[in-house]
Amino acid sequence: GLGSVLNGFESVTGQINVEYYKPETAPALMINAFANQGGRMELNAISGVDVSDKVSTAFLLHGSMNPRVNDVNNDGFADIPTNSQITLNNRWHYKGDNGWEGQLGISAIQSDKVGGQTAYAKSDNPADSLWGFESHGTRIEVFGKNGYVFQNEAFRSLGLMYSFSYQDHNGRFGQRKHFGEQKSVYFNSVFQDIIGTTVHKYRTGISFQMDDVTDQLDSIPNSENYIYKQNRQEIVPGAYAEYTFEPNVQFTLVAGLRVDYTSYFEEAFV
Repeated sequence: GLGSVLNGFESVTGQINVEYYKPETAPALMINAFANQGGRMELNAISGVDVSDKVSTAFLLHGSMNPRVNDVNNDGFADIPTNSQITLNNRWHYKGDNGWEGQLGISAIQSDKVGGQTAYAKSDNPADSLWGFESHGTRIEVFGKNGYVFQNEAFRSLGLMYSFSYQDHNGRFGQRKHFGEQKSVYFNSVFQDIIGTTVHKYRTGISFQMDDVTDQLDSIPNSENYIYKQNRQEIVPGAYAEYTFEPNVQFTLVAGLRVDYTSYFEEAFV
C-alpha cells in the first residue's frame, strides 16, 4: 500500500490507484459502445490531441442509461434501478525544457437512479402509498500536479499536488428525503533529494486537507424536522519527513515521521 508518511493519515486505510489514459499517450480516437437485453446502453469515447511538442490533452467521455423498468420475477419491485449517468474527464499535460512538468484537469459526473416498486419507478408523480427510492448526484473536481527537477541537481525535485471538489446528493428513501453536500480542498508538496550519494535519500513536505460537509435526513411526515442533521467542517494541516537507506537492491530501510492536526477533534496525530 501507499506510505502513510508521504500520502497522509488516510492512506492507512488503503488506497487504490486508478490509471486513466495519459494525455501524451492517449489514442487519437477510440469509441466503445455496449448494450444488453436488460436495456442498459453505454457509450465510451477517448480522444488524445498533441497541441504542440510540449502540450497535449485528452478527453474521456462516458454515458450510460437504463430507462427500462424490469420486473422479471413479477414481485412488483424493479429488479434494478432505472438510471442515467454521464462522466467527462479532460486532462492537460505540459513538459518544458527548463525542468517544469505538470498536469491540470477537470472531471464532472451527473448520476440519476430511481427504483422501488415498479409503479413508483414508472410514474413521474408517484403516490405516497408507493415505496421507492431516488438518488441524484453531481460531482465536479479540478485537480493538478506540478513538478520541477533542478537543472544542476539531477536527484533534487519539488512536486505539488492539489485538488478542489464539490459534490451534492438529493435522494429519497420511501417518504424520507436526504440531502448531502461536500466541498473539499487538498494540497500536498514533496521535496526530495539525496545526502551525498543515492544510498541516502530523503523527502519532506507539508499538506493541507479541508472538508466542509452538510448532511441531513428528513423525518416523517414533517420535512421541516430532521432525524439526522450534520454540518461539519474539518481542517487538517500536516507536515512530514522521510528518510530512505538503500545500500543495495536487496535491502531498503525507510524511517519517517508525520504530524497532522485536525480542527474537528482539536488533536494532533503523530
